[in-house]
Amino acid sequence: MWFLFSLTAMLLGIAFLVRQRLGGFWNGDDASGYVDGQQFRYQIRRRYQKKRLLFIEGALECQCPYSFECRRERVFDRLFKWLGLSVEIQSGDPVFDREVYVLADHAVVSEVFRQHPALRAGLRDALQAGAQVLLCRNGRLMVRVQATGKGIEGYIETAGRLEKALFKLRPLVPLLQAVRREPLETLRDPVFWKAVVVSSLGIGLVMAGLAEGVRAMFSDGILLHPWKIVTPALPVVGLLWGSLLALALLLLRGTSRFHLVLVEVVLVGGLGSVMMGLGLARDYNSDVDQSVARHIQSPVTATWTEQRKRKRSRYTAYLFSVPPEVAAQLEGRESFEVSQKVYQAIQREQSVTITRRDGALGVAWVEHIQTP
Repeated sequence: MWFLFSLTAMLLGIAFLVRQRLGGFWNGDDASGYVDGQQFRYQIRRRYQKKRLLFIEGALECQCPYSFECRRERVFDRLFKWLGLSVEIQSGDPVFDREVYVLADHAVVSEVFRQHPALRAGLRDALQAGAQVLLCRNGRLMVRVQATGKGIEGYIETAGRLEKALFKLRPLVPLLQAVRREPLETLRDPVFWKAVVVSSLGIGLVMAGLAEGVRAMFSDGILLHPWKIVTPALPVVGLLWGSLLALALLLLRGTSRFHLVLVEVVLVGGLGSVMMGLGLARDYNSDVDQSVARHIQSPVTATWTEQRKRKRSRYTAYLFSVPPEVAAQLEGRESFEVSQKVYQAIQREQSVTITRRDGALGVAWVEHIQTP
């Protein structure tokens, strides 16, 4: 059951990221913009975090048969291009190529950028007007503007920059829609899905790792010293993380997206690999354990509760302790946290039976804590 739970969590994480990258969650409200006395219509979406505006996105309808993403070129982009690990399409315009980084790996997009100076100028003007990201995909030409300032004044300033950027992009819509059309399969970015696959595996590992954490919370098994599971987990973590890195190199080296996906693999994939590796090592240590169970009878020296914090909420931890001579049989561990039901039984009986096992990986653990 728990394996299916972890697998489902992984698949849900992958499905969420795939849909997000495809723009399936984008749903904006209709709005009107006024720039230089001219009115135009667009769609707008706002993103908040704890009531604080993070960014605003706006979109113009644009039935362009291919996709691309533009943003300001950073030192990070130049470094990976210099190393030859990432390769960006070049328009032949030195100013545009120096200031704008284009995330696209299709020959048609490269040709369009070379042949249309008006397209390069419009995209560059939109970025200079305050746009953070420009994205052409799924029938939309979208703009993201990072929020600046606080309160209504900050919102008005951010919305103004969004409308200026959209106004710069309006003349590009007919140009993009008029570009030569070919069979759809020939216009699909050959690298987009590869990047999505690698990124989604990283988030999938995080989700599966969270599922393993939930399993550990509801399991009766307690590692006597949790940090000892780290050593046997390292090969698993290395295998998972190394496989993701190798896959990114194999599929994306020499593309415009390689260094961005590499960051996701290092951070998100690394976190997921650690979480999943620790969870798998913990499960293997207990599930495959063939050691002889040792039932240790012990009096209880003390019982107490503690108020602990878990993210934004607090909970009550129920604990008890055993004498030093019993702790010597439990690798020196004297106190344990138990459920409220077991805690109440311990308070009545003032004695416990602790079932200790050695673990398949040599990490001792407690299988059960029961009252007589």
